[in-house]
Amino acid sequence: MNTKFLKSRQFYVAAAIAIAGMSTLTAQQQWHADFSAPWAQLSTYGRGDCSVADGVLKSRGAVAVLGDSAWTDYSLRFEARVPEDADQVQIWAGFRTASRFDRYVVGIKGGLLDDLYLMRTGYMGMDEFMGVRPLGFHPEPGQWYSLRVDVCGKRIRVFVNDSTEPSIDLEDSHSDMAAAGPIALGGSWIENEFRNVTVTPLEPNALANVPRQEKSFAMTQGQKEQLRAEQRGAYQPVSVSDCSAPRTVVDLDGDWLFMPSYSMPEAAVASNPNTADEDWHVMSVPNFWNPSRIWLHGETMPSPTGAQSKGVSDTYYQREPALRGLYI
Repeated sequence: MNTKFLKSRQFYVAAAIAIAGMSTLTAQQQWHADFSAPWAQLSTYGRGDCSVADGVLKSRGAVAVLGDSAWTDYSLRFEARVPEDADQVQIWAGFRTASRFDRYVVGIKGGLLDDLYLMRTGYMGMDEFMGVRPLGFHPEPGQWYSLRVDVCGKRIRVFVNDSTEPSIDLEDSHSDMAAAGPIALGGSWIENEFRNVTVTPLEPNALANVPRQEKSFAMTQGQKEQLRAEQRGAYQPVSVSDCSAPRTVVDLDGDWLFMPSYSMPEAAVASNPNTADEDWHVMSVPNFWNPSRIWLHGETMPSPTGAQSKGVSDTYYQREPALRGLYI
C-alpha cells in the first residue's frame, strides 16, 4: 500500500493498525484490536500516557485512536475498568472521532453519581450534552465492565454489561457533524484499562425497524407503597435525653417525616401536634436536598419524556421524579 498520498492523521492511524497486525473494517469482517503484544506506535490525543501490555490498553490523561476515518455505521464493544486502588470509577471512550475535540464521547461515572453519560463535543460551538441515565448499580474499582455502542445514521444506542435493553437510545439531529470516524479509548484523569475491543459494521438501515426503548429502573406503584411502609415502620424519632448543659447541640441529620402539600394542603393541619403521622413519608436529610438547577437552564438535552435542563444536578433532576413517586 502506498501511503505517501494519505493525510498525516490518516497515515498514523493506518500505521498503528499495520504495526499491530489488525484487520481493517469491511462489510463482511469484524475489526478486533489485538493487545496481545506491545504496540510500536499508538495514535493518541492529549499529553497523558497510553500503552499496551499483557493484553490490555492502558490510558490516563490521553486518548488512543483506533480504526479508520471512513468508518460510519458500526457497533463498538469493549471491556474496561480502573485500577483497584483508584478512588472511583471514571471510564471514558469515544466513537466517530474526527479530531481531538470533534467526536462522540460516552462515559461511566462512578463516585457519587453512578451514571452513564453521552455527549457530542466540538464542531464550532455545537457541542451538545445528549443524555445522562442511571447505571442501576455502583461501579467498583478493579471490576471489569462491558459497554456496547451502536451508532447508525442519527441513531445511537448504549448498552451496559450484558443488558439486552439499551440504557441510552436516542437520535442526534446533528449527526451529520459527526458522521464518520474511528473509535477513541480513554480520556479520564484516572487510569483506564481496555480489553476485548471489537468493531462490527452495521448496514445504514440496521436500526430502521427497531423501536426506541430505554432500560427503566422505575418502581411500580405497589413497590413504592411497600417501600414507603417499610421506611415508615423503621423510622425512629430523635431523642434528646439531657438538656441540662448551658448549650446542647442536637444533630438533626438523618430521617425526617414529611407529607407533600398536595396530599395535605392545609398547613395548619400539618403543623398541628395532634395530627397523626403514621402515613407520613420518610426523607433523608440533607441527602434529599437538591442543588439549584438554574445556572444552565438555557441548555437542554433530549429524553424519552421531553427536553430536560442540563447542568451539575442532572443526576438529582432525573432521580427526583422517581423519588417523588414514592409518595404519590
